[in-house]
Amino acid sequence: MQTPDQNNELFGSMAALAGLELSPERALALAEAAAPIHTLLRTLSSQDLGETPPATAFSASWK
Repeated sequence: MQTPDQNNELFGSMAALAGLELSPERALALAEAAAPIHTLLRTLSSQDLGETPPATAFSASWK
C-alpha cells in the first residue's frame, strides 16, 4: 500500500509527464483524495471471480 507521500510523488510525476504544473500542495491533496479509490480498486482486484463460461446461445429478439 502506498503512502500519501508516495502517491504525492506519483501524481507530481504524472503531471510533469503530461506537461502540467502541479504544486506540491495540490499533488498532496489529489493523493489524499485518491487514496480511498485506490483502496477500493485493490479490494476489487483481489477478488477471485473465476471464469465466465461463454454463452452457448444468444437471441437478440425482444420477446
